[in-house]
Amino acid sequence: MTSYGNTIKTDTLVGKDVYVDTVHWKTFDPPLSGGGAVPTLAAVLDTGDDANAESITNLNDLGTVSVTASGDVSANNVVVTTKATANQFEGTGVNPSITGINSISTNNISVVNQLNATTSTITCNTLNATGSLTSPLGTITTITATDVNTQDLQNPGGTVKVTGLQARSDINLEDDAVPAVQHNINNVNKLNATAVDTTAVSALQSSISVMTGNNLTLNGTGTEFTGQLNMNVIATNGTSKIDFTGLSTASTIDTFLEGDKRLVAGQPIRTKASYLDLSDGTNLIPLSEGDYRWGVYFAPTTRITKDYDNLGLQVFNDNCFFLYSSANPEHVNMIFELNFFIEEYGYGDIQLSITYAPSDGSSPAGTMPNSQMFYVPEESATAFRSVRKVGLCHATWLVTNMPTDGKEYKFWCAARTDFSDDGRMIIAMRQNGGNPDVENERGAPVMFQCYPKPTNFRLAS
Repeated sequence: MTSYGNTIKTDTLVGKDVYVDTVHWKTFDPPLSGGGAVPTLAAVLDTGDDANAESITNLNDLGTVSVTASGDVSANNVVVTTKATANQFEGTGVNPSITGINSISTNNISVVNQLNATTSTITCNTLNATGSLTSPLGTITTITATDVNTQDLQNPGGTVKVTGLQARSDINLEDDAVPAVQHNINNVNKLNATAVDTTAVSALQSSISVMTGNNLTLNGTGTEFTGQLNMNVIATNGTSKIDFTGLSTASTIDTFLEGDKRLVAGQPIRTKASYLDLSDGTNLIPLSEGDYRWGVYFAPTTRITKDYDNLGLQVFNDNCFFLYSSANPEHVNMIFELNFFIEEYGYGDIQLSITYAPSDGSSPAGTMPNSQMFYVPEESATAFRSVRKVGLCHATWLVTNMPTDGKEYKFWCAARTDFSDDGRMIIAMRQNGGNPDVENERGAPVMFQCYPKPTNFRLAS
């Protein structure tokens, strides 16, 4: 055939090669299959499952069991880059776009920067993730959700701001470093918790306020002092303070510090207080002033004697002293009492005194001003007078210039006999129980003490 004919019609055409410009057909037997350069997606639907990089445009709805894409899949501005796997992936409404997604699966949503921005944003009503929500390249600045249910919420790039968060499992603030680093929850306006279990709550300045009608309870275990409110000072010259502030207009007491009032066998369980200084003058203590006493009971096992034979001022014994300290200005007036045993008298004058010194040895001992007492005057040994008797003696002073600077002092009892008439006395100091028939067992303890002048004690001159 040397030229084209207009029409060839036949029921069966058998040949080796057929050369045509256009082939029109209804069916192929067997059907066409395989890939190749298929010009349209319609041809793909007949020939196989390879779209050969052809686009799907103007799609109204797409329902799939699985969608896997190495390029872009778009539907109503829903753009997923790299990979999308889901049972059903739908996009409807006004601009329902998810952009900048690295991958979406049932476990993970990995977010890359949107439109080359430096931050990423996720907004959803409910976010359920059993894997991880990560932003490796940027910072997730906002997560807005009604509910966020997750086992692992990570953001290596920076801060995560969460609005309307409801955590339905534990939140662990340790990272994956080795060893793990613990992180903070900062700028909390209000923390509402049924229970707070912690080893430490620390801040530069903290307060527990608006406790009306509520209790702050510290429960201890079987170990001593486990229910403990500990107030430490961590700065030089710092102070810690428990401050009870009641109503400024209150006419009666409206703040209390109460111990354990439970009764055992009809008696209360007392609350023990130790290492307290109640000497401040602002304290109102309903106790007798006599309950504040300082003193010494000097009773050596082996008798000690002191012979004041024309002797200058000397203490009874270096170890016969007591320690005193007070910062209460009302203690400037103190009553001193002294009991001692005189084994033998002379006939000259005898004077008693009080000696004191700082207990740290910062200055030498001296005589308490105006504490010298003319104890026994001279007596001539004649037949017409009774000689002074020996035995247990007592002396009392009122000292009106006691130190109230809070420093600690030592106080001794002292005596002097070096007057013009050469006084003398021998003091015997020992514990009780001596045998009077044995010379070196005669004597008695020395009791030397002081206490505040009673409030109703009148000073007259």
